[in-house]
Amino acid sequence: MRLFSYFLIFLVLFTAIQPAFGFQFPNLFERLFSLFHHDDVTYYIQNYKDYYVNVNGVYVDSRSWELITNGSVDDLGVIIQFKELPSRDVVNRIAEAIGGSVAYVDEGINAVVIKHCKTAKLKSFIEGEAKNFGVVAVYVDFKVKVTPFTGETYSILNLTASIDKRVIENVNWNIRQISADEVWEENITGRGVVIAVLDTGVDENHPMLKGKVIESISFVTGEDPHDYNGHGTHCAAIAAGTPVLTYYNGRKVWVSGVAPNAKILNVKVLDKNGAGSISNVLMGLDYVAKWHDEHPDIPIVVSMSLGTPFGNPSDPVCRKVDWLVKKKHIPVVVAAGNEFVVIDSPGLATYAITVAAVDKNGKVASFSGKGPGNIRDVKPDIAAPGVRILSARANTNGLIAMSGTSMATPHVAGVIALILEKDPDLKD
Repeated sequence: MRLFSYFLIFLVLFTAIQPAFGFQFPNLFERLFSLFHHDDVTYYIQNYKDYYVNVNGVYVDSRSWELITNGSVDDLGVIIQFKELPSRDVVNRIAEAIGGSVAYVDEGINAVVIKHCKTAKLKSFIEGEAKNFGVVAVYVDFKVKVTPFTGETYSILNLTASIDKRVIENVNWNIRQISADEVWEENITGRGVVIAVLDTGVDENHPMLKGKVIESISFVTGEDPHDYNGHGTHCAAIAAGTPVLTYYNGRKVWVSGVAPNAKILNVKVLDKNGAGSISNVLMGLDYVAKWHDEHPDIPIVVSMSLGTPFGNPSDPVCRKVDWLVKKKHIPVVVAAGNEFVVIDSPGLATYAITVAAVDKNGKVASFSGKGPGNIRDVKPDIAAPGVRILSARANTNGLIAMSGTSMATPHVAGVIALILEKDPDLKD
């Protein structure tokens, strides 16, 4: 049984991703070396300098610089990274100089979020004084989004709180594909583990999620933590939903979360339209880190089924993911994205577990990000079921089928929850 956890990861990895990809895996020794070295933001940016424009010694994300200089937008949110985080007085002076206001300070990655900047003042600051304030890099606070493909709806016939023989023998195909049902037979179901879902919120009243959510918070202005979109609820139930019975493809099947006895930390970073900002995600990840600091004995894993194609492995949200893994020892599972080939950020983060989607036959979904993410780090890392996945339909008592790497991601988060129940010491 000691080898069981590793066998499960091996099984998921090689049954799903090996037939689909023909690349070699990243250099393990390079990753291990960088784990203990080069935390400096400048080092990371210089490794990916092709994504930047150097303006008077300040690295500006190239897409951001284009937006700043073309004059099409006069009100921008920006994320400024420093070599060392300055005092709050200095931060306020910078915000005033660029006509904005300080929205958030991220001490983990030495970054400041400033909203409502005036483009002309921002450009002048970057070209002039920015370097003197220790500014290393500047990014527009781009939008992140979710883009699932929705399908048929189904009714719930019954539900159960127990994982017994009838559930195991008749569980839906996605659970069988990753062999989670075999783990359940060993009475490993995610007990004592928390899955932090950063998404559109969670419908705590859905039959699959009642009693699952231990804490909720919203970083979306004007919206409470409830899910008014449906995406977050669907993902949360894939990760940790209580088994429910439905009629599917001519027979009765149990639809369940991968780790049905794990708990959910509901961190809302996307609005009712499935959209948010990079800064929302930074704040959400900081919240998870602080929650972990307050509950150091509880294993936790992050599941993020979101992303933006406007990013690179050294951008703020990728740096935040790497910080969470390296400094807080929290595994972070991220969707590869539905851009067909392109890998979305933060799926580009070096230490993220980046997930592609496969169908019932183990074939990579046409929509799935397939990579490689960049020349230094081959992405995605793994694949999981992500086509026509049945799960909770928010604000109803029913189910809905959805497709996307969004659906694949919580499968992997659920697997990690099973592993952490089996060996909680792995959290350290």
